[in-house]
Amino acid sequence: MQQDPRVALSIAETDDGRPDPFTLMRVSIRGEASQLPAEQEDLKRLWLARFPEQAVNFGLADFSFWKIAPRDARFVAGFGRIHNLSAAKLRAVA
Repeated sequence: MQQDPRVALSIAETDDGRPDPFTLMRVSIRGEASQLPAEQEDLKRLWLARFPEQAVNFGLADFSFWKIAPRDARFVAGFGRIHNLSAAKLRAVA
């Protein structure tokens, strides 16, 4: 992500064992990632309050927080039901 900040996050409906998993509803959010400065004490405190067992990560050289700014998304609600969403529309429905 340091070399190319373009990222995508895909989220799918829980797999219910159907024969064709591509019929599950899903959304892919595309955007740009930017690494947050290491001095994020508030974020670190909130992270540890939620995930205390992950404190070891802060000692790893490659652990860092990143922010993803969404550019757009594609929502697949089923066969032939595909919707493209702009960043503005994503904000409106969030």
